[in-house]
Amino acid sequence: MITVLRPRLATALVGFSAVFVAACGAGGGGMPGPQPTATGTPVATPTPTSAPPTPVPATAQASAYFIRDGRVAPTHRSVNAAAPARDAVLALIAGPSAVESAAGLSSDVPSSTRLLGVSISASVATVDLSREFTSGTTAPQARRVAQVVCTLTHFATIRSVTFHIEGAPLSSLGGVALSRPVTRAAVESWLPAILVESPASGDSVRSPLRVDGSADTFEAVFRLRLVTADGHMLFDIPVKATSGTGTRGTFDVTVWFTAGGPATLRAYEISMRDGRMINVSETPVRLLQ
Repeated sequence: MITVLRPRLATALVGFSAVFVAACGAGGGGMPGPQPTATGTPVATPTPTSAPPTPVPATAQASAYFIRDGRVAPTHRSVNAAAPARDAVLALIAGPSAVESAAGLSSDVPSSTRLLGVSISASVATVDLSREFTSGTTAPQARRVAQVVCTLTHFATIRSVTFHIEGAPLSSLGGVALSRPVTRAAVESWLPAILVESPASGDSVRSPLRVDGSADTFEAVFRLRLVTADGHMLFDIPVKATSGTGTRGTFDVTVWFTAGGPATLRAYEISMRDGRMINVSETPVRLLQ
């Protein structure tokens, strides 16, 4: 707070008298003599200040899992680092972008669904949704459960999910038992055999490219192929997950390429019966040089 100091009345009168006497004492009624310099306590002048800048929330990357060919497929979203789980579910409800829809992504989560709350305790996320989430038929209901479970369990701090509808626990939906916290294993049937989690659909990537995810293939073996929009194959390499043949394992590989522009990362298994590609999973990306 700025305090304005004012001279006392007596001091002001003395100053006034001195000026008056000096003026009258100038001889012959001529021009008044030199004027005294005004004295007194200086008045403080406020210094203009600008409003402090509004802090910009820190952001983080999260994944929202949509549907491609009847199975979950991840996309990346920028979310508020202070509430990443909440924002990830909101991104899921908002649905895929126009570009993602054109690339074959859809969602079984009704766009009219409202998020009423997300809380996390002991690695369990509890998500509270409006009644619209339960609408529709069995298969879409089951897939949307898988979408939510995969979206939330992608965070390292969350291992399972419980569902509430407008504050009340949900016991089942689409044939999926929800009376206990739901892990990814409970929605395994809605995961592709080879789930590439990074890069995600629509990502811009540079070489070297890190590719990670999970897979359940014969003897844990499959292949990764990167093909440009004009059909040029940049690499085609074998990959082995940590487990397979009925047990989902993880994989994490780094590959190099020299190209730019749109491309498709294709994960696939080779049929032992006839050598054709099976369990194909495609991720459209943009290569940066």
